[in-house]
Amino acid sequence: MWILGLKPTAGQGGHLKVAKSSSETNAVITTAVMADLPVLATMLSNLFESSSNLSEESLHHLVDALIVISGESLQLAYNNREPRLFAVAKLLETGDVNMNRIETIWVKITCHLLEACSHPHSKMREWGGEALCNLIQAALKFHHTPPLNTNARMQTLLLGPLVELSAIPHPDIRARQLDAIMHILHSSAEVLTQGWPLVITVIGALRPQHSEALVRNAFQALQLVLTDFLPLTPHHSLPLAVDTAAKFGSQTQDLNISLTAVGLLWNLSDYFYQNQDQLKTAIIAEPKILPDLPGYKEMCVFDKLWMCLFSRLGDLCLDSRPATRKSAGQTLFSTIAAHGSLLQTQTWQAVLWQVLFPLLDKVSIESGLASTEKSGDNLLIHHSRNTEQKQWSETQVLTISGVARVFVTKRLLLTALGDFLKAWRLLLEHIEKLSLSTTQEVSLAALKSFHEMVVSGN
Repeated sequence: MWILGLKPTAGQGGHLKVAKSSSETNAVITTAVMADLPVLATMLSNLFESSSNLSEESLHHLVDALIVISGESLQLAYNNREPRLFAVAKLLETGDVNMNRIETIWVKITCHLLEACSHPHSKMREWGGEALCNLIQAALKFHHTPPLNTNARMQTLLLGPLVELSAIPHPDIRARQLDAIMHILHSSAEVLTQGWPLVITVIGALRPQHSEALVRNAFQALQLVLTDFLPLTPHHSLPLAVDTAAKFGSQTQDLNISLTAVGLLWNLSDYFYQNQDQLKTAIIAEPKILPDLPGYKEMCVFDKLWMCLFSRLGDLCLDSRPATRKSAGQTLFSTIAAHGSLLQTQTWQAVLWQVLFPLLDKVSIESGLASTEKSGDNLLIHHSRNTEQKQWSETQVLTISGVARVFVTKRLLLTALGDFLKAWRLLLEHIEKLSLSTTQEVSLAALKSFHEMVVSGN
């Protein structure tokens, strides 16, 4: 087909078209033959469209033969020769016209296309990604029997290859993967019942080497999921949603994305609050994502979901960027203040000992290790924040003030805990230590916190 000058075109479902003339093709193709090429392309398409009439065994033979031909093309492309894409294009076309029985050939076709997606030759990768993503998009839009929205196994089968693309490090494949995700969200969101965790997993497959543009595209997809489609997602995908939003909070390519991601975590807390009745009865079994809380095995799933949110916000409170730390800290303490009353009394022990006190300890350590060297960008940074240590001092102020406020506002609830006095003494020790700080704003914040605690007790 390459000598004849027929090549596939993106968006044409594997149909071949006459390629632009070149010295290579003109050497062997006469003007008369060129005139017949569109007819030949149509005949080829008709031939593969007729595969819908083949028996299942014959269809497997056809797919196997195309994979063999494509495999030869893959090998030739390793020598940096222009890849022959005929077989890849016709695998897409064969899948499209046999969508009513796609399950029987799905694994064979997608495994080969995944191999093409990881090829070092960019043209081969481009068409491997084009064929695979188009096939997945078409399969999700097809009216299957039984309906796809009731068939969790089929959703997993169809979305599995899209997840596997995340293991391929090439940026062009990541870009094509994200294009497919956006297309799926806009065209097939209503059928994604049990497929949502796979979609969120793809969105959250960040790599340090991803460009800012790739991170931005992925985050736009996450925003779409967590704003427009959150009511469609099953409850067991919520811990993954929290974890993925936190990933975007910690990425370092774009600070604005990090700050917006913290805002998404606040939005998720509102969603938990508004849907508390359904969530309290939901079964959310995500052992890899829900936090492991030794000594709190009896904690209900709803409270574990909140602990997942608090833990991720606590991690972001230790981010290397001051703006992210500040936003995460404010969100953490605001969330606890607004929704902490929903938690069972015993869960507050986990809040204190797994989130708040570890945060105080870690902030203290980071502040002690922070550099006192002045930043070179004096025009953009105020003198009160021109060293890492001064920036961490601001975090210390936010943290000790926030924790003390939790003790003040939730005092009646916390006094019901068996180890309340132990927690109270430990907080006073932190306050005493910080009040002796050589940094004035830290010392003053500690003393204000102490005063607030004493006044509230009267």
